[in-house]
Amino acid sequence: MTLASLNIALQTKTISDTFHADAFDAPTIGSTISGTVLGFSYGFTVDTYSYNEETKKYNITGTYDINNKMNLDIDGTASPSIDFTDGAESITSKTVSKIGKSAVQHFDDFYPTGLLTKNSLGNCYCNLTYMSLLQKVFGWTGIIPTTLVNVYERGSNIYMVQRGKETGTVTILDADCKYPSIKRKKMNLLYDSNLNYYLTGDLPDNFNPNTSVDPDEGQTLISGVFVVGENTQTFSYGLLTSEAFASTDNTKIGTTTYTYNAIVPPANLTGKAASLVETKVNTPPTLTTANIPYRVVTSVTNESTLVNVFATNGRDLIKSTETIITTTKGFNYVDTNFSEQAFADEVVTVVNETIYSDMGQGHWGVAVYRDGVLMNSQIVTGNPGAKASPWSIKDASTYAGHANKVGPNKVRLSGRFSGSMNINVSDSTTLTRIVNAIESLDGKTEERVSLVYLGPSFCDFINKISWRGNVYYLESNNVQQLPEKTYQQLEFVRWY
Repeated sequence: MTLASLNIALQTKTISDTFHADAFDAPTIGSTISGTVLGFSYGFTVDTYSYNEETKKYNITGTYDINNKMNLDIDGTASPSIDFTDGAESITSKTVSKIGKSAVQHFDDFYPTGLLTKNSLGNCYCNLTYMSLLQKVFGWTGIIPTTLVNVYERGSNIYMVQRGKETGTVTILDADCKYPSIKRKKMNLLYDSNLNYYLTGDLPDNFNPNTSVDPDEGQTLISGVFVVGENTQTFSYGLLTSEAFASTDNTKIGTTTYTYNAIVPPANLTGKAASLVETKVNTPPTLTTANIPYRVVTSVTNESTLVNVFATNGRDLIKSTETIITTTKGFNYVDTNFSEQAFADEVVTVVNETIYSDMGQGHWGVAVYRDGVLMNSQIVTGNPGAKASPWSIKDASTYAGHANKVGPNKVRLSGRFSGSMNINVSDSTTLTRIVNAIESLDGKTEERVSLVYLGPSFCDFINKISWRGNVYYLESNNVQQLPEKTYQQLEFVRWY
C-alpha cells in the first residue's frame, strides 16, 4: 500500500507507539502496514480508518499487535512458568516470551513486590494481564526521572531500557534542526527537617521461606514455619495455616489447622479444626474406705471444629457453627490396694452457632445459640464476613508487637522527599540506589529541549541524544513522513 503521509508518536511510559497514516487505497481492518522511515522498520495493524471525499484519502489509525496480546490474562499453565519471587529480569523475560516476543533488557535488576499469584484454584493469576504485570514491575521506576525504565516494542522485541543505560548516541547538529525551545527549572526534591525520613521498600510477598532476598534483611514472617515460645506457627503467603502447641513438660499438646477460600490474601476463613490433649499427673492420697472409689483423670481432650458458611457472593458471613467435644478419660481405684477399674469415657458435646442477619445501612444482627438455646444477641456495624485486605493480613502475619517482627527495608534520606517514599521493592540494594539518585538530583537544574530535527538519524529510546556538547535523554519523538520531507519533533531532557 502506498502511503501519502505517515505519523509515528513515541512516548515514554507507553509500551506501544501510535500510527496515523494517509493512503490513496482503502485498507483492510486488521491488515498489517509495514515499511521503513529513516532506517526505522515499522509494522502496524490497521485498527480504524475513515475516508475524506475532499482529499480522496483514507485516514488510518493503527497500533502494534502487542496491544491485543498485552491485555490477555496471564496463562499460568503455559511455559515458561513465572516465579514471582525472582528478580525483575527473570519475571519480565518470561512474561514477554509467553506472548511470543523476546526481551532486550538494559536496567539494574531488582526484586519487585506486590505481584499477585494464582487464585485458590491454581489456574489463573487473579485477572493479572501481561500489561498490568509489567506496569507493576516497572511503575515505581518513575519515582525519580533519572531511574525511569522505558518499556516499548520494536518488531519481535520488547525493550526495557533504563535511563543512563542506553547503548548508543545520536548527535544532532544545529544545521539539521529548527525552532529549538529550552525550558529550565530547579529540581527541589528534598526539604530540610529535624525528623528522620526514609525511603521504604515493601516486604517480599512471595519467596522461599528458608532464604532471604537480601542477606541483611533477616527472615520475614510471611511464609514459613516460625516458633514463638511454646507455639509453632505455619504461614503461607500471609495466611496462618496451622498452629502446634506443646508445653515444656509435654503435658499439653495441641494442634490447629485453618482453611480459607483462597490461598493468598484477601481470603475468608472457611474452617478451623483444633485439638488439645491435656495429660493429668495424679498422685493419689492415702486410700481409706472413706474415699474409695477414688477417681483418677488421666487425660482431657478438647476438639473443636468451626465451619463458616458464606453467602453465594463469597463476601457475607451468614452463619458460623462451632462444635466442641470434650472427652475425659481415666479410671477408679476400687480398694486400698490400688486396684484399678476403668470407667467409661465421659463425652460432652456443645454446639455454638452464630447467625448474622443483614439489617441494611451497614448494620448486622448477631444472635448466638448454644445447643439451640439463645445465649445473647446484639447489633454490630460493618460486614462481619468482609475479607481482610492484603495489607492487614500481611501486617498481622508479621507478629506486630513481637520482638522478632521484621519490618520492611528502609534507607535514610538526607531530608523529606517530595515524591512517594514507599516503593514496591524488597532489596536494600535497590533502595540505596534510588536514595543516591534522589540526593544526586536534588538541587540540580532540569533542562528540557524541544525542536524539529531534519537529520538522517532516527531518535529512539535506545539512544541518548547529543546536542550542543551536552547529553540528553529522549522524552518523546513525533515522526512525520511527507512526500517532500521527513522530520522529527523531539523533546529531550538533561539534569546538571
